[in-house]
Amino acid sequence: MTQCGIGLDGSVQGWSIEDLSPHGPGSMAAVFFRKISRFALLICWLLSMTALLPLNDALAVDARSQSASVILTEKGVAAAQTGDLDAARRLLEEAIVSNPANARAYAELAAVQNAKGNRKLARKYYLIALAIDPVFPAALAGLARLNIM
Repeated sequence: MTQCGIGLDGSVQGWSIEDLSPHGPGSMAAVFFRKISRFALLICWLLSMTALLPLNDALAVDARSQSASVILTEKGVAAAQTGDLDAARRLLEEAIVSNPANARAYAELAAVQNAKGNRKLARKYYLIALAIDPVFPAALAGLARLNIM
C-alpha cells in the first residue's frame, strides 16, 4: 500500500493498493499518444508520396503535349510559308489546344490572321502571345506593325 498524496497540513489525501509507476502518472497515455502520432505522421508521409505519383505522370503528359505543340507549330509555319493559310490556321490552333502556353503558336496564328485580313483577330492573338511571354520578339514586332498600319 502506498501513499498517494499529502495535504498542506500534513494529512494524508488518499491511499492506493497499487505501486506508482516509475515513469510517473500518465506515462502510459503519453507513450500511447507518442506512438499514435508517429503512426499518423507515417500515414501522412505515405499519402503525400502517393499524391506525387500522378504529378510525375502529369509532367510526362505535359512534356509530350509540349513537344506535339512545337511540331504542330512548325508545320503551321511551313504551311503559312507555302501560302496555305487555312491549313496553317488549323495546325496552329491544334498547337494551341495541345499547349495553351505556346506563345509562338499564338504569334504565328496572329500573323496568319493578319495575312487573311483579320486585323482584329491578329491583334487579339498578338496580345495573348505577349500575355504569355511579354518580350516575345515576333509578337512585339507583329503588334507594332499592326499599330503602324
